Amino acid sequence: MYQVQIKGFTEFQNSLRKADSNLQKNLNTAIKKSVSLISRNAKLKTPVDTGILIKGYRTKFGNLEGILANIVKYAPYVEYGTSRFRGRFYLAKGMQNSLSGIEKFFGKALSDVIVKITKM
Repeated sequence: MYQVQIKGFTEFQNSLRKADSNLQKNLNTAIKKSVSLISRNAKLKTPVDTGILIKGYRTKFGNLEGILANIVKYAPYVEYGTSRFRGRFYLAKGMQNSLSGIEKFFGKALSDVIVKITKM
């Protein structure tokens, strides 16, 4: 029977456990920043007549979850259109304009955790 002992393995395991909580924290931060960025960009593309549609945005956050919604009843009709008029796709455009920022937020979240692991 052969046995291999790896020096520092216990410390490495402890670092991974700590990294898990750091990763969740960093990912939740990235999610909040991403939803906020999408909200800002969507509002820039939202058509304004009375201003009600812009005021209808709401956000909700949970663990590893972020939701951006518009509570105005007619918001889906303006977004996707109807048989009478074409959709404006303001939310889709806001999302599209946010993709590079979202990638940066999540890239930073992951790289920060990697840096912390290497320093532990």
